[in-house]
Amino acid sequence: MINEHWGFRIGERISVPGLWGEQKGTVIDFTSLQGRNAGRVAHVVVYRLDDGRVSSDSPERLYRLNRDARAYGIAPQARAA
Repeated sequence: MINEHWGFRIGERISVPGLWGEQKGTVIDFTSLQGRNAGRVAHVVVYRLDDGRVSSDSPERLYRLNRDARAYGIAPQARAA
């Protein structure tokens, strides 16, 4: 099991893209998906939104959303699950 990917840790609170702006979520898992076209493998971060829905996104996109908070040391720390 992977505990960290692109600096994200399981249990960490992150900002995630939403339909009406950014939302808060908690990282719950990491996985890899393989597409049918050319067999490309995509790595994704799986997270649970505060309203209970589960979703996923690319670590690159989530990193861009959360890098400013990380750069200034205000990113939320991982919580015990």
